[in-house]
Amino acid sequence: MEATGYYHLQLAYFLVEKHFKVSIVNPLSVKRFIQMKLSKIKTDKSDARMIRLYAQDNEVKLWQGQSKNQIEALQIARLQDQYTQQSTALKNKIHGEKTLGNPCKIVPNSLKKSLMQIKKGTGQT
Repeated sequence: MEATGYYHLQLAYFLVEKHFKVSIVNPLSVKRFIQMKLSKIKTDKSDARMIRLYAQDNEVKLWQGQSKNQIEALQIARLQDQYTQQSTALKNKIHGEKTLGNPCKIVPNSLKKSLMQIKKGTGQT
């Protein structure tokens, strides 16, 4: 199957759980393969056939998935990255508001409260 963000994962885990062999391939690789075959037909059925041909013509690795602990660790790392990005954006916005001379106290105070909530959620002080 083609990798489609997060959308392919539930099907992949389901199939592995049912003891099917699963390979996940880069959609761009399949697209280039289809272009090399000069196929102009674009339907779900033709795509499925071309993915099958791609797997037959190329050595594709079997996909095993990740353990629940690995998935959880990845989710936590992504969440931490998101909080870091939000925190940086809020700090930059607070700094920008200070350069205006703080004509309005509501905005910087609200931004500081949001920043405190993010820090509280991540265990930072």
